[in-house]
Amino acid sequence: MSIFNFIFSLKSFFLIPISAIVFGGIVTSVDMSPSSLAFQVGAVSQIQATARDASGQVVQGVTFQWSSRNVNIATVDQAGNVTGVSVGTTTVVATAPNGVHNPATVNVIPATATPSLTPTPGASCIPSITITEDVSSRGDNLFDVTAGVNSATINSARSQSGLQSLTLVNATNAVVTVPVVTPDTTTPVTVTYTITNPNQPVDITLRATGANEIILIRLRCGSVTPTPTPTPGGGLTSFSGRATSVNATLNGVNMVANDTGPLPSQGGVLRIETASSNMFENSLITGPLDAGTQAAFDQSRSGAIVYALTLMLNGNIFASDILSESSQCSCLAANSPPVCDGGIFANLRMDGVPIPITGEPNQRVNLPRSGYVIINEQTITRSGNSAELVANGFHFIVPGQADIIFSSAQSGIFCGSNLSPEEESEEK
Repeated sequence: MSIFNFIFSLKSFFLIPISAIVFGGIVTSVDMSPSSLAFQVGAVSQIQATARDASGQVVQGVTFQWSSRNVNIATVDQAGNVTGVSVGTTTVVATAPNGVHNPATVNVIPATATPSLTPTPGASCIPSITITEDVSSRGDNLFDVTAGVNSATINSARSQSGLQSLTLVNATNAVVTVPVVTPDTTTPVTVTYTITNPNQPVDITLRATGANEIILIRLRCGSVTPTPTPTPGGGLTSFSGRATSVNATLNGVNMVANDTGPLPSQGGVLRIETASSNMFENSLITGPLDAGTQAAFDQSRSGAIVYALTLMLNGNIFASDILSESSQCSCLAANSPPVCDGGIFANLRMDGVPIPITGEPNQRVNLPRSGYVIINEQTITRSGNSAELVANGFHFIVPGQADIIFSSAQSGIFCGSNLSPEEESEEK
């Protein structure tokens, strides 16, 4: 690696040669990464600006002035952190000192309601720590991680460039607080958590990134046998849930990206994120993927998001800037049938032409040559006091060739005792 002298940019996951960096050059253009993004009201996402000169070389040491063209939709601080304020679309602009600027499109979508996981005061543990290198890591781990009571501290003093970012990948039976990290910091950063149920194990995964290293930090406490969660009014409840961003079968080959796996029957929280995916030799490409499932008390809820989707299928090119699908099942009372509902937020184009999305369940659109796509596909299975909803954002079907599902969200719940043995499956 020393003869190539690469600087690794973890935010956008690409390599910039040192020879392409210029100090004190004249800025003629500004790159925005990403150039467009979508996230929920109240969420925060970061945009990175890179200055370049007339030859395309990176100009180092440029301080940008950040601004939002509509602060009622999204605000931005001087580090490029964008916060969703209300539903809508606006632009965020990074301006170099000489006035050269470039906008990025920001699409703020409605916040997804999630069940409240009420922490239990006083519950505590000192977690065990397991560290593994992420598949994107480019160097040896130079981070030190130590455990404390309901906490873990990441020390990046041995890393030359310090800690670049620290994010939560998933958490089961805990409400986790991850402090905002200033890039290049070598100051120890402490993550804390509050245990939701002291009778059940805690399982937390964090991702820490440096200039060359990316590690996954797993914190675990306890291995007791989970106990069922009481429903309001008495009785016992159990849950199921799973969220998958991509599940694609093409010409008999199956590939899956960003899958939470099944939720434990006692509930909890599972969350997974992937920076991008590329399958079937560039036939299926996506930007960031996000999937989560969680359940507690009287509700099970799942959701999956796919950004920047491109699918080449059967001679057509399908594209979507954002696809968000959710499902939810809730108990209205103990020992009674639950209610389930799902929803979609998305756009879809075929060969550059928009396909109208009604938002209604099971919208079918026939493809020009053969096959079809089902938009907001929803299937409910009921059995007495239990129900399960599987909601798929896009389901492409070309008989004998392709069966591809994007943004699949499965939620299920059992409310009290099963009063009826019959089971029915229906298309909602």
